[in-house]
Amino acid sequence: MKIFVGFRRICLGIGLLVCQAGEAAEIRIHVSDRQLGNALEHASVCLGTPANPVQFGGQFTGENGYAVFEEVPETPLILTVSRPEYTGYQRRQTARRFDITLRVGLATGGLGPICDLGEVEISPALTDGPVTISTFRLDDVAPSGGGREVRLNAVVTGNPTHYRVAEHWGFEGVEWIEYKLQPHHEISEGIGEKRVYFQVRRLKQLDGAQMESLSGIAQATIYLND
Repeated sequence: MKIFVGFRRICLGIGLLVCQAGEAAEIRIHVSDRQLGNALEHASVCLGTPANPVQFGGQFTGENGYAVFEEVPETPLILTVSRPEYTGYQRRQTARRFDITLRVGLATGGLGPICDLGEVEISPALTDGPVTISTFRLDDVAPSGGGREVRLNAVVTGNPTHYRVAEHWGFEGVEWIEYKLQPHHEISEGIGEKRVYFQVRRLKQLDGAQMESLSGIAQATIYLND
């Protein structure tokens, strides 16, 4: 265990991160894919009491996988997290009067507790199975090689509607593109090994709400010598 002591703040690095923060009680929930480890956006997070599991409200996680609840009173809590195509999660949290970050890893599958925020409910007709990438490789487009344009050769399931590709894990600033088979991508300047990250999603509409299912992030490398 590592203990970092700073001015009016103590943090314990034990996976469950607890920070003393005076009078304010902030609870941060980080949700990720248990198998892949990547943050899960649009997970439903409910925080309440055993008598009312949504007493302190509900939120969707952002792109970084976080939902944040502020000014939570010192009382025993119930945390419920769910997301379409994942098994729901619920835990009891002992009353505390300091900031805390809880990390939740969701397993793919179904069933389990549900944090019902209304529009996040997805009917069976919209779930075409999980969106997955089973294989991914980079193919040279130029017959003799030597070019920077590559073909993104991926085997995917789940009827994706969009894809995104980047040479950095976080996809910062990268937009989703309408999905097509074996799209092309231009590798960045420079020689040597280049690593490319690829992800797909299925985006559908139901009663004015957008329903999004994300695949894991696949990666492949290619070596450029000129």
